[in-house]
Amino acid sequence: MNRFYITLSICCLFSLGGTAQTKNVDIDNVWFNFAFRTTPIEPQNPIRFAYFVNMNVSSVAKQNLQMDALRDAVRIEGQTRTAYADSALITLTLSIGDILIRSSNVVERREESKDKSGKVTVYNYYHTEIIYTFESSYKIEIRDKAVRNIPIHSRSREIVYKTREYRTRKEAADYWNNNREVHLSTFYSNHTTETVDNMTAYLSERFGFPIHTGLPKLTLKTMDEKKHDENTNFRTEVNSLKETLEAATPNTPPDAAMKSIFTGYFKNILTKYTDPKRKADIRLRYAAYYNLCMIYLCFDEPEKVGEYADKLIANDYNKYEGEKMNDLAKELKAQFDRSGIRTRHFDPETFFSNR
Repeated sequence: MNRFYITLSICCLFSLGGTAQTKNVDIDNVWFNFAFRTTPIEPQNPIRFAYFVNMNVSSVAKQNLQMDALRDAVRIEGQTRTAYADSALITLTLSIGDILIRSSNVVERREESKDKSGKVTVYNYYHTEIIYTFESSYKIEIRDKAVRNIPIHSRSREIVYKTREYRTRKEAADYWNNNREVHLSTFYSNHTTETVDNMTAYLSERFGFPIHTGLPKLTLKTMDEKKHDENTNFRTEVNSLKETLEAATPNTPPDAAMKSIFTGYFKNILTKYTDPKRKADIRLRYAAYYNLCMIYLCFDEPEKVGEYADKLIANDYNKYEGEKMNDLAKELKAQFDRSGIRTRHFDPETFFSNR
């Protein structure tokens, strides 16, 4: 009889343990992609304008490049390119110089191999090493006044190219001599593409409305504690939030109708788990505060981000995350104040035509 009551007591203990809250919970990162636009670091008046592209390309470089494609590749993202210099607010001049070969030499590499008997065999390998220079830059003029001249490749920097290895010196020399023009064309293409990519990225950040997708990835916080009653709901809500935020595009904001649903859930967590000392409650509040900050950040409400970032810090768990959120809120507010545009999701073509 005593054995029966002992067994029953143990069963009841385990049954109660299944519904009791755990003393701690694990908080994990959920990474997500978020697409948006930024506004100009140096907004002009008007903030949306036309730009004109000049080409200053050497005659030899022209023979190795597709000039129309090159001109089209020079962009200020979100602004309008014009074919008429007199109608442009900003004029850009891309300068591409010649590739100058400084030297081309066959280089030998020796390799030794020893067999089990100790016999050493020497193998010789040869490649051609080419040293050359290239020059490229671009100039920015605003209302016919030169404001910046930015070099990308300088004559003072030597570039080294090495061919693949061959078994004889003659093969290495012949490979370069027979394929010299092909390689030169590749050099022109690669360095010019690098120049234009650098130019477009810089101009778009300073004067345009560039698109940002993928990196750097952002995070939400989820819980991973199957014994906790909140685990299933919390994880479901975070996964749904992730899907909503990833559905945003540079031209379309996340679904506004979903914002109150998500903020309502995480605010409820804050009123439901209030114990100031219980580790599980502290960590759940941390995850809720963090996710509220991220929601308001992605819905372009920097003041709300700052409000919940301060509460995240006051929760006294992983204060660094709150400080980081405060910095992001200040950066976003500064961007909005600088441009007068209080959204990061819009199509410049339609946005400005409706103003």
